[in-house]
Amino acid sequence: MNSLRTRSSVSARSLSSLRQAVPKVQPCVRPNFAHRSFSAARPSWHPASTSAPLGGKSSRSWNSRLVAISTVSALVLGITFATSEPVRLESSYILGFEDDKVAESFDTITEPASGVEFPKVITFKSPQTLPLTLLGVGVRTVSFLKMQVYAIGFYADLTRGLKSPEEKLEYLIRNKSVAVRIVAVRNTSFHHLRDAYIRALNARLGVLRKENKDALTAEQEDAVQDSLQALKSTFPPSSLPKKVPFYMVLPASSTSPVARLLSIPTLNGRIENTWVAEELFRNYFAGDGPSPKQAHIMSSVHSPADQPIRVHSTSGDFHPEFKQNVQQGARWNQLIEEFGKQFGKSPTHIARAPGRVNLIGEHIDYCLFGVLPAAVERDILIACAPSEDPFETAINVQNLDGKYSVGSIDPARSAKDGEWILPIDKTKLDWQSYIKAAYHGVLSHFFSSVDGPSPKGANFLVTGSVPLGGGLSSSAALVVASTLAFLAVNDKLASITQGQLVELCMENETRVGVNSGGMDQGASVFSSSSSALYISFWPKLHASPVPLPQTAPPTVYVIANTLKTANKLETAKIHYNLRVVETLVAARVLARGLGVEVGLKEKVRLREVLARWIGEKGDEGNEEEQITRLRAALENIIPEVERILGAGNGQRGLTYEEMVEASGLDKTAFDEVYLSWVEVEAKYFQLYKRAKHVFSEALRVLQFRQFSLQGAQQVKETTPMPTVRQFLGRQMPQPDPDSKASESAQHELGRLMNESHESCDKLFDCSSPELNQLTSLAREAGALGSRLTGAGWGGCCVSLVPEAQVAAFIEQIRKAYPPYQSLSKEELDQVIFATKPGSGAGVYDVTGGLS
Repeated sequence: MNSLRTRSSVSARSLSSLRQAVPKVQPCVRPNFAHRSFSAARPSWHPASTSAPLGGKSSRSWNSRLVAISTVSALVLGITFATSEPVRLESSYILGFEDDKVAESFDTITEPASGVEFPKVITFKSPQTLPLTLLGVGVRTVSFLKMQVYAIGFYADLTRGLKSPEEKLEYLIRNKSVAVRIVAVRNTSFHHLRDAYIRALNARLGVLRKENKDALTAEQEDAVQDSLQALKSTFPPSSLPKKVPFYMVLPASSTSPVARLLSIPTLNGRIENTWVAEELFRNYFAGDGPSPKQAHIMSSVHSPADQPIRVHSTSGDFHPEFKQNVQQGARWNQLIEEFGKQFGKSPTHIARAPGRVNLIGEHIDYCLFGVLPAAVERDILIACAPSEDPFETAINVQNLDGKYSVGSIDPARSAKDGEWILPIDKTKLDWQSYIKAAYHGVLSHFFSSVDGPSPKGANFLVTGSVPLGGGLSSSAALVVASTLAFLAVNDKLASITQGQLVELCMENETRVGVNSGGMDQGASVFSSSSSALYISFWPKLHASPVPLPQTAPPTVYVIANTLKTANKLETAKIHYNLRVVETLVAARVLARGLGVEVGLKEKVRLREVLARWIGEKGDEGNEEEQITRLRAALENIIPEVERILGAGNGQRGLTYEEMVEASGLDKTAFDEVYLSWVEVEAKYFQLYKRAKHVFSEALRVLQFRQFSLQGAQQVKETTPMPTVRQFLGRQMPQPDPDSKASESAQHELGRLMNESHESCDKLFDCSSPELNQLTSLAREAGALGSRLTGAGWGGCCVSLVPEAQVAAFIEQIRKAYPPYQSLSKEELDQVIFATKPGSGAGVYDVTGGLS
């Protein structure tokens, strides 16, 4: 491995004004860039192969249009190299840098989509002149409306020509001087470009870790992370004006033992790390260019749980589809403006957390089985700013909706042990209780020391579009958004990963009296706008994206609210918390029947019993091998549930005394393990039915995942490859509308949804007459499948519906479901709507303005 590179003599300076005006060239206006210089001179390394594309589609759906300058064969992903000799600089204009100069030739190539002209040759002048030849031009667009963002030119040193017509881009990046010239075709920001680079480089680092976990030494990992931080710090919080060129330069490599230099002359930036420098250039020719979709990052690492909290500088990162972004823009602006009116200053951050729809896998997360949710586009937003008083710790909370109470949350420490005191009334449903719970968690984890720094006081303004009590996890979304807001105002966002955020929010929600299993928080945090998530909880929290098949004809998920509010808190002792206890006791009784050892005071869960029964440790093989093993175990355990839990009075249900006896514990020990921490109420405890639902539902989740993955792959394989003309014209071929594989996937997913609802109703008893009526009407109206989503006992159902039939489907439901018949169109739009997977939780930095 040749891991060492030579530092270039090319220095990096800020862009100065145009030294001389030249006809045919628009003068460049000097932007107000801060002068910075960063160096990460640490031992560098160069993996044998790090250029694998990430694949998939972009969350911004970036498309590259690469146009040939002159044709040679066998180059990478649509970019064509020139074989001609470099163009002479017969006339040029000079962009002055403080020490160095770059000359741009008059002879240009026009990128046809944007109309931006690129000089055929640019020459960086250092102690040795460095002429670079234009090899290809392209434009990055947002695919939804083909909105152009950047025009890009790629340059390389061809003074000695190409070694052969088959020479690869990889050779040039490793061995030659290369550069990119970026021209914004609309006003944007440096942070927009910065975030794209950091996301892409983290994704490519994740690919390397996944392919070879020993590829990086601890020292190399530190060097890369230092360089990424330096790269991030190089970009100022200012606008990137359109039509002003922005350069990034990678001088030629050497065998000398010095890190390779990435020069950003426009910003006076220098990053000295071979891997970071070369991967940034490879990024342009892998996947979808400089702004890969969040799913790329998630699929390229072991789990999004390991990823940092998303911090965005544009609202489009939350709402990647342009149409939706426009619709949300007014809502975000209203929140910012109202914050200013309420508190006399602008917010510093907006914390966002979406609701979620669980496609399948109900009431099995707290049994540690995997679930398959997706974030919805509706969300909770909290605009926030720290108090200007450094001694203030109180939180002033307001709600944009006047029907909700407002107030101040002021924590105190116990005089006895210094623990934080923040009382929460678990018997009363109060939206501020969820914010208090989030604050308590942040205080306990980040400000536990009496002698340490104090938390900052803050102002919060909350708004939300997730239906309250509708089964879309509005409570979890509020807890996640609140936790993020507290972390943001206290500068703690970098101190926690997404997985740690989920675990903290799970803990926070228990403070309001709900023993959540983690699915709601995981879906809100981990989700991406392109896919559902398979979230597993054993042996540790893990999430992986599951692309939903782009079937032909296409289908969408329609959410319909029964308009019966499901109040988990007030009914917990006979519904939610009772189910938790029943599944826990069922796990112990089942373990006894299987001969599986369980500790005397252990609250073992059903997934753990299954693992011990088959001798599973949790770390054997890759994810697919683990899922195959789990599926076989589930198929084998269900007959054992019938034999052990269904015997005697099991199918009727067990009285309290019968349940204690079946557990093998005495009454005192039983109460301590299962009832000392929660209040429940039941005449008969349904251990058999609950366990049978859990195991069969866990199996359906794996089957749903398999059909989704197979359907996505089959549609991909039946979609014709584009011709060159189609690719350049963005006229991409569509999936085969007659694909039998596509139709089969739709019906299998629908069947599993119907079976899931039946199990929720008959075995877990978490449906309701309204949910049963609405799901039945949905199937009659053309849904391929329909089931309750969320905890149940009211709330919402989710239906799989052909996209072309959505309007007719909703109209038929409106006519047939009595609570909908008197609603206005605006009211109806709030209770029944189609949705696609939305993006996960994060924080928007408002300091640079809303873009």
